[in-house]
Amino acid sequence: MGFGLRRKAEAKKKQLQRKVRLRSRLRMGYYRFQLRRPMDEGLALFSAYWGKGYGCNPRAVYEKMTELAPRVRGCGRSSPARRAPFLLVSRR
Repeated sequence: MGFGLRRKAEAKKKQLQRKVRLRSRLRMGYYRFQLRRPMDEGLALFSAYWGKGYGCNPRAVYEKMTELAPRVRGCGRSSPARRAPFLLVSRR
């Protein structure tokens, strides 16, 4: 009986490892796809404190950017857990 349980546990472990490897390959493929996309020259991305909010240096840089380069749009990055607590949209 113990051997059968061990085989089932090992099979589950291998199945989980395959899922993790597949997920990793898919993420790498998506990353490579994104690297090949053209960059938007008129977009600036800002983030402060690992995506926790809009403040400190990125805020100051964004505000000065709107004065010096009005053609450049700004947007803020937030962590997925925060669900976009802020959104920067520059004036055109």
